[in-house]
Amino acid sequence: MLANFWDQMLEEALAFDHIDAIVSLGDLVDGSNPKAGLITDRVDYQAGAAVELLAPLRELSERFYVVRGTEWHTGKGDQHVTSIARDLGATPIPSTGELTWPELYLDMDGCIIHCAHHIGGTSNPMYEATAVLKALDTLMLELMSKYGKLAPNVMGIVRAHRHRAISVSKNGRMGMVVAPWKLKDNHAFQVAVESISEIGYGVMEAEDGKLDGWVRTFDLPLPHIERGG
Repeated sequence: MLANFWDQMLEEALAFDHIDAIVSLGDLVDGSNPKAGLITDRVDYQAGAAVELLAPLRELSERFYVVRGTEWHTGKGDQHVTSIARDLGATPIPSTGELTWPELYLDMDGCIIHCAHHIGGTSNPMYEATAVLKALDTLMLELMSKYGKLAPNVMGIVRAHRHRAISVSKNGRMGMVVAPWKLKDNHAFQVAVESISEIGYGVMEAEDGKLDGWVRTFDLPLPHIERGG
């Protein structure tokens, strides 16, 4: 099922006339953690699979960024992901040459988008937009307080981490959380058993100083209903 969704995503990506940049928002491997419900805990196998799957997507844009994920999955400083980024020719940090970014400020046609992995989550889907707007407003205020008139005018943020997708906009700015490529694991059943994990990706477009975008999620199979009598 996930493989079919991935192939469908590639087909949809090919339909774009041009893709300025592709950003991977972390957790390209799951590590060796027992909560993840792994098929294999060999990180080299996981990394090889990631390269094989991402290679066709990476070819669609000159710029390919790898943002760091959760160290619990990817190792300290994203160490288990560096080889993936190198094999895929990821865009490095200019000042250090490092291939994985702790955060990324991406200028898209004059609109600056802040990309990072982590975002506050909630076990209640009714409040999942709250953390997105809070993160966007907090970042704007922090930049203004530290840099004043020199602060970058961040128009949007993109996050991951919480296994659910949402897109919200306010006053011309946009916040987005993209869905992962992972079904509900053991940990998700513990912390948010009522919530349904989503699968998909997100798109942001910039034109004339304005942002537009959407999150794409795929329809999961209906749950099995066991007859009681």
